[in-house]
Formats: sequence, C-alpha cells, structure tokens
Amino acid sequence: KILKKNVIFVWAIFSFVITGYCADWVIGDKPPYNETYVISSTETLNHSGNIIIGNYGTLKVEGILNLTGNIIVTNFGKFLVNGGEFHHKGDNTCVAVIKNGQMIFSNNALYREELSYVYQHAIYSSDTARIEFRDSRIDYNGCTGTIELHGNSIYLANNVTAPDWKTWYAYDTSTINVTNMHTSGDIVLNKNDPITMKFTDSDSVMPWLHFGNGAKVNYTFPAPSTAPVTIKIDKQTPGIEGVPWSFEIVNCTNTAWGITPYPGSKVTINDSILTMLLYRFIGPSSGTITGIMRNASYYDNLTVPVSDRTLKLVNTYVNWWKVDVREGYELHASSIVFSEMIVRENSKSYLTNSICEGQTLHLGALEDAFVHFENGEIWSFVSAWDNSVMVLKNSLVDYRKGPHHYQTRNIAHENSRLYCLNTSFGYKTSPTESEPEAADSALVMYLKLNEPDIVYNNSNIDITGSAWIKVGPSTTTISFNKYRLSYKKEESQDWTLINESQSQVKDGLLGTWNTAGLESSSYTLRLECWINDSRQDYPANNYPAELKVRVLSRPEVSYTAFKEKNIILRGFVTLTHNELGEVNYTSDDYRRMESWGANCQSIRMHAVNIGAWPGSQVSQPYLERLDNMVSLGKAHGIYTILKMTMYGTPGFNWADLWNNQNGEQDAVINAWRTISDRYKNETFIAGYDLLNEP
Repeated sequence: KILKKNVIFVWAIFSFVITGYCADWVIGDKPPYNETYVISSTETLNHSGNIIIGNYGTLKVEGILNLTGNIIVTNFGKFLVNGGEFHHKGDNTCVAVIKNGQMIFSNNALYREELSYVYQHAIYSSDTARIEFRDSRIDYNGCTGTIELHGNSIYLANNVTAPDWKTWYAYDTSTINVTNMHTSGDIVLNKNDPITMKFTDSDSVMPWLHFGNGAKVNYTFPAPSTAPVTIKIDKQTPGIEGVPWSFEIVNCTNTAWGITPYPGSKVTINDSILTMLLYRFIGPSSGTITGIMRNASYYDNLTVPVSDRTLKLVNTYVNWWKVDVREGYELHASSIVFSEMIVRENSKSYLTNSICEGQTLHLGALEDAFVHFENGEIWSFVSAWDNSVMVLKNSLVDYRKGPHHYQTRNIAHENSRLYCLNTSFGYKTSPTESEPEAADSALVMYLKLNEPDIVYNNSNIDITGSAWIKVGPSTTTISFNKYRLSYKKEESQDWTLINESQSQVKDGLLGTWNTAGLESSSYTLRLECWINDSRQDYPANNYPAELKVRVLSRPEVSYTAFKEKNIILRGFVTLTHNELGEVNYTSDDYRRMESWGANCQSIRMHAVNIGAWPGSQVSQPYLERLDNMVSLGKAHGIYTILKMTMYGTPGFNWADLWNNQNGEQDAVINAWRTISDRYKNETFIAGYDLLNEP
C-alpha cells in the first residue's frame, strides 16, 4: 500500500523535476546534468523533504545522511553510499529507484530504516533499475523490511549483515540474486511472472512459490533442515508444470517452503512440511470456511472445498496458513487459526472464534475493504488503510502472545475507520504501546463495557468503561457527538436509557443503572457512539458494544443465617500487600467479586504490621486499611475471614515460634487480642485463621 502511494508520488515529483518546479533537493536538474554531491566522511547531513537524483547526477555518501522524506533515483542517477550511513526516518516514505537509476551500498556502508511499524519505509524499483549491497549492513530496527521489485529491475546483495527479517515482493521480469546474507527473508510472488531468484550461502530463505492459472503440480518438497540445501525449482522440475519463474538456492541453511495456489491451478503436495500456505480468495464471489485452515496442522488427505482451483494436501503438515481476500470476495470464516489475513480491493471478511497468530504479520484491511472480527484473538497487530473499515468486537489484540514482535502499534491510516468494541489491547509497560492510533485522516472509535456479569435488582449499579475516539491529524471534519448507554430484557426489542452524554469517557463512569423493580432475567447493556463524520457508509452508531448481564434477586444476608449454617462460603483471598507494595481495593472491585457469586473474602494479614513478632509494632494505618476492606465486603454481602501470615517478617523462623524463644508466641497472642477487640462486634466477620503461612 505504501509503495503504491509513493510510486504515484514519485511520478508526480519527477514531472515537476523535468519542468523545473520542484522545491525539494534535486541533483542533476541543470546542465550539464552529471552533477555529483558528496557528503564527506566527517560530515552529517540532516534533510527533511524529498531528494531526487536524475539525469546522470550522483549523490555520494561517505559520512551520514539522515533523511525524513522520499529519495528518488531516476534517469541514470546514482545513489552511492561508500562506507557511510543512510538513516531513513519519518512516516510513509520510500527509496524509489527507477528509469535506469542505481543505488549501491559498499565498503561497510549502513542502510537503516527507523521503523516502528511495518511498511513505514520501503525500497521500490522498476524499469531497468539496479539495487546493490556489497560488503554492507542492513538494519530495520528490529522490524520487517519491505522491498518491491518491478519491471526488469535487479536486486543484488553480497556479503551483507542483515539481522532483521525482510520481504521481497517480486513482479514482471525482476531478478533477485543474494549471496552470503544473514538473515534473508521471504520472497513473495503475487503474479505468474517470470521472476529469477537465486540465493547462495545464505540463511533463512522462504519463497512463496506462485502456482497460477494453468499450473499443474504434484510435488514433494525437501524436508526442512538446518543443514545446507541446494535445489532449483522451475518448469523443468519433475512434477512442476506451467510456472514461468525460477527459484534456486545453493548451500543455504534454514530454508523453508511456502506456496500460493491461485484460481485455475491444480496443486497436490505430498509428504511435505510447508512453513507457509498462502490461500487467496478471489472475487467477485463468496464462500464459507469453517475449521479447515488451522496453523500447525497435519492433513492426511485434504482437498480444500473451493471450486475455482484444486488444492490437495496428502500426508502434509502446514505450519502457517496465510489468507488473503481480494477483488470483491466476501469470506465468512469461523474457527480458523492463521498467520495473517489481508483483505483488500472492496472485499469483505467476517471472522468469528478465530485466532490470528501473526507469524507473517497481522490482520489488515485496505482499498475500501471491510473486516468484522468477533470473539477472537490477534497475537500481533492490526492496520487499516485507504478508506477501509475494520470492526473488532469482543476480542483481544495482544502482540505479547505472538511468536514474532514485528510491531506493537495498531494504526488506522488515511481515511480508514477502526471500531473497537469491547476489545482489549495488551501491552508490557504502557497502554500507549498498543492502544489504537489514528493517522492521516483516519478515525478510531473505542467502546468498552466493564463487568458486571451478574447484578442484583433494587440496586444502583455503576457501569464503568470507555467511550472515546481518536482522529488523525490531517482532518478537522470528524468530532465526537455523544454516547448512549441503555439496556433491554433479553426477549424484548425495547431499549431503556441509562445515560447519555456528550463527554468522552476513558476508563471511567458511563452511567448508573437503577435496577429497581427488574425481574430476575438476562439483560443486555448497550453502549453506542455518535460521531460527526462526513463519511456515512459505515456510521459509528451502527457498531455498538454490548454486554450480557444476569439480574438476580438479592438473597437474604444475615448473621442469623450464617450462625444457623445456611450459608456456604465461597470467594477470594484478598491481599494487603504484594511484590509491588500496598494493594488498595475499591467498591468496584467488591462489586465485581459479588457479581461472580462471592460471599466471602479471606484477608491475608501481615504479622509485622499488627505487632505479631518481637520488635514489630501495630500500624494504625494498616488497621484502617483492614477496616476499609471489611466495610467494603459488608456493603456487598461479603463476609470476612482474617488470617495471619508471616510474609515479610524479619528474622522469622518456625523453630523460634514453636519454642517461644524470645516471646514470639506472646507477640502473636497480643496481636490477636488487638484484632479480636477491634472486630468483636462486627457481624460480617466469619472467622479467624490464627497462623497460616508461609
């Protein structure tokens, strides 16, 4: 997507260059056109804007070039980095080498893209352009690099240190020739083009071999091995017919295999281990898939039930399924486990109870696509581009669960819409690592209803959660209007208003639900959001967050009932401290415990805070915290058991306590006198655990 956008930009810029109206830095725009600009080994140049090198002009970098913008090399221009460093910064930028242009890195030169999300920068080539890395370094900042080759362009690499994964997208008659690169990456063939690919003495190579219309395949791939592999696959290979491309590896380690069977192909894979199987659903048509495509699965004899091609897997293991939906296809899928899904070109995808594990990136939508993902998990990240819409409902997006951390940011770009409904985003230290973002003119809407799952009638229940939006920096036409919180009985069609507000809420009170007079039954809470938005094809208020709630009649809670043993205690251990320090509870915590059916808490008291060990003293603030926990429990019908523990007690050992070596037993007894005197008249104290742990 970024590449397509930037190629259009490249041609627009080039048209300005040749007419003399471009204000960016241009090398080779004036006679005699063979201008050379050198950044010396002692120089650091920072440039914001676009650099165009053309008409036999040359930019030679021996020092450091920091660029925030695009660089276009065209019309026999040369971008040469000889022992220097090139750092590509900013957003949505590319290096485009076209029209006989050349980009050559040599002599320990560094090519670095400062990436924080995939496709933030890219390399693009076309026509008869040449890209070459000799005795150099490539750094993608721990992310995944993108290279797209068109026309008769050539990508050469020899003796390159490149620790990050990279993806080549190869088209037309382009050539990739790589020798001694660690790590390499995957080579994606999106069309039935005569691409030439050769990797020698390299590590981690994975082709996505394209079997297009008319291809006939009955093949067994070599078993994966860390040992060096040499093989060539083309139309001369037994069992391979109707392919125009050639793929060769010579003495390469950690080679993996991927295939892309297209409509019109007949493909049978026998006795193989496929690291990746890319399956593209091509419209205009629709279909349903349930449970077949699941990562890390063995298939004894499977024929995928899609009529436009034949794909048979015989005694074959598929590690990753990648799914693409294109050209107006409408896919309905349930219970699938996949490595990535890209929905594009006005297609639609409805997924339920599925998992995107993220081995080959993420869940993405672009080019007017629509994605509805419900009751599932995404173990990487999501992105939406150019006018697409993505709805995440009752789901989890958490890059920490995935095997590869390509990026942590979840971003809506351009004029896309990302609606997050009761969906959580995982992070390590800060929510900003993964909280959805709006770039360009995009919109993010976030609606979330917290518990309760169970409430009691004749009560006032605080409903907490979030209702907010984010708007990209390039638009002023989108704004928050209001949210509405309402409820209905399960079988009813009538919604009753709880609260309506024009103020956004982030992790706060949305409204207070008065359950007076409600029957014991199942109800639905609904949170809707209205947004002032000129785009109305998928209005935000059509996508509410909903939560099923059970309303119960409150049982009688009394000390008499407890004494008569009519109550079965069930509940939780509540802590006053953990490894991070004090633990402080709120009414909302106890409401949640009550909603889960708890009627008892066991408070773990620390002996050192109540004077239960020689040398320790009673802490009045600590006793007040205990009072608060007992009171909060009582307010929610939750009894308390007080138990003493010796966690964190300096010098504690059981032998001294057993022998009362220095008055240890006396200290414990005196502490219990303090506690029992304090709570002797509290009817919601269910009992005492005199000494429990460790």
